[in-house]
Amino acid sequence: MRLLFHGGVPGLKVGSVIIPGMAEHRYVEGCAHCEAQRRGSSVGDPATPEGWVYACADLPYARYYASRAVYGSLYRVRLEGDVEPSVEDPSIFHAYRARSAVVVQVLENRILLTMKERFKLWKRWGGTEAEFERMVSSMTRPA
Repeated sequence: MRLLFHGGVPGLKVGSVIIPGMAEHRYVEGCAHCEAQRRGSSVGDPATPEGWVYACADLPYARYYASRAVYGSLYRVRLEGDVEPSVEDPSIFHAYRARSAVVVQVLENRILLTMKERFKLWKRWGGTEAEFERMVSSMTRPA
């Protein structure tokens, strides 16, 4: 399998093994988007079934997931074991899943996307500017 991108928890090194569940701390208490993701009903972001590690060929999409890991990192990885196309991610991102991955290169640390970068991805997902603005305002509204 070719090398892919994985955006996730910070602090991994070349040779680190990524296993399912390592990103659980990405959920921030009181964040409406985080709570929706836990329930599997997040808008514009696929629910993540347990037991899988994801990687993709699309750099901006992987950076998005790194940013969700609270200043996460971007890695080049090799998926291990049986690899299959992700059924959760839109096909435009060329995402795959497996039971584990091995870090072969650390590309970037402490990723924080700008709103412009987020909006660009949102449009690639097929969302509109009005939908993006509603989503952002719902996430920043006090609980």
